[in-house]
Amino acid sequence: MINESDFRRIDLNLLVVFAALMRERSVSRAASRLFLGQPAVSAALKRLRELCDDQLFVRTGKEMSPTPRAVQLAARIGPSLQAIRDAIAEPSGFDPATAKQVFRIGTSDAIEVALLPSLMARLREQAPGCSVIVRSPNARFNARTALDADEVDVVIGPADTIPSWQRSEVIATVQFVCLFDAARLGITAPITLAQFLGFPHLLTTFAGDLHGFVDELLAARGLKRQVILGTPHFGVLPMVLRQTDSIVTLPQLSAQMFSAQFGLAVSPLPLPVEPMSLVLQWSATTEQDPALAWLRAQVLACGRAAIRPADDRTA
Repeated sequence: MINESDFRRIDLNLLVVFAALMRERSVSRAASRLFLGQPAVSAALKRLRELCDDQLFVRTGKEMSPTPRAVQLAARIGPSLQAIRDAIAEPSGFDPATAKQVFRIGTSDAIEVALLPSLMARLREQAPGCSVIVRSPNARFNARTALDADEVDVVIGPADTIPSWQRSEVIATVQFVCLFDAARLGITAPITLAQFLGFPHLLTTFAGDLHGFVDELLAARGLKRQVILGTPHFGVLPMVLRQTDSIVTLPQLSAQMFSAQFGLAVSPLPLPVEPMSLVLQWSATTEQDPALAWLRAQVLACGRAAIRPADDRTA
């Protein structure tokens, strides 16, 4: 492990002077290469000799020959200097075909259900050596806080206040819709408000209660619905819908996925509801990371492809 305090007594610029002296074997030529004056290079050499407790370079005729200690140092310092130069001047690229990388995504399982199948299909095709870990929000895990703590690489979720040190891009504007078993309930889309209130409801909640934003909208109209299940797990909802006379309100992209997989009907909400902006969020510190830039491009493509045109939303 690197102990940063070990570097406090070392001026790393001295290593650059050392490399130039090894190459030129002359104080004047090293000074010219480094665009420094000869006195500055001579002073640096003096400090190097004190640091290494060795002469490092001994004059032999018109040149300065390295000592065995200098040759040993050059063999170890040279590659390190080159690696530093490459890391700063030439950021490494990302080749998905050969990469071995673990991507960490923070998102709810509602979005996971809608986006992960297509995202994983892309990764298997384009980046077969890469893996994905998904972390979902709960009472102990906040995805956006985890982004600051470098516990996840990106967050996918509803638009929220974005701090200045984070970046975001809107994936899509998502409508809220109703999902239900049309054959079981004996109704078809689009459903009316009376039909909406005539059946019990399922609720996705991370707070462990039976009250959501739909209940607030209804209360403002003096109306109320019956909520028979509150769960943070979106994946269980279609199975419950197939076995109970109930309705659930979901983001459009999740409802579309469940509709296709389980033969369920999708209907617009019979209430005026503001659409949700679904955003991809990441830390400004990873803005230039080529691997994460590639991941963000894949997430955006999958998210935008998942939102079908408006005339396809009902079934």
